[in-house]
Amino acid sequence: MKPDPMMTFDEVMKELQISEEALQQLVSELKIRAFRIKNTLQFQRCEVMAMKRQDRRPPGN
Repeated sequence: MKPDPMMTFDEVMKELQISEEALQQLVSELKIRAFRIKNTLQFQRCEVMAMKRQDRRPPGN
């Protein structure tokens, strides 16, 4: 089975249309998992798309 594609921090901000601070908050609240790969945070595309479908963005963002 092929691993799920990963997305960068910037790609996730653009996909979810949220600010850097809002994405940091989601990560710190464990609402989306982030993986440290080669000194960068990466996110599983399937989780980002699931969040987008559910529109689980914090209020005000």
